[in-house]
Amino acid sequence: MVFHKKKSGRTAPRRGRNTLRLALIGAAAVAVVIAAIVGVRALSSDSAPLDVPGFLAAQGWGVELPPTEIKTVKIPPSFSAAYQQYNDLQKKQGFDLSRYKSKEVTSYTYKVTNYSYNGDVFATVLVYNGDVIGGDLCSYALDGFMTAVKKK
Repeated sequence: MVFHKKKSGRTAPRRGRNTLRLALIGAAAVAVVIAAIVGVRALSSDSAPLDVPGFLAAQGWGVELPPTEIKTVKIPPSFSAAYQQYNDLQKKQGFDLSRYKSKEVTSYTYKVTNYSYNGDVFATVLVYNGDVIGGDLCSYALDGFMTAVKKK
């Protein structure tokens, strides 16, 4: 066995230090994998429906995977005029965000592949406790638009 002299004056086997290093690296890797699994389970069970792209497909929309954005948004406790207009759009498709005032929801945004428009179109789906509570299709262009995600 090869010994290495430490600054403290004591000696430690090199093999033991390498084994300890490998064990720490392995433990860190296991922790990262566990955190990723727990995070995916939390996302899928607490805030996302089983299949947001499937919901969009049921409405007739094809989307690119993965989503372009996933974020937490808070529905405001009182609606401005602009937010009331947005909620009016939601009501036309059977949703009502007023029931979710002051709640944090998850917003999923996907690039739509089959909307007839000369530019990029995005679908945003709002999810609360695994249920779709709203959504829209829009273009971010200066002459863009926003419309219902649900087809009639």
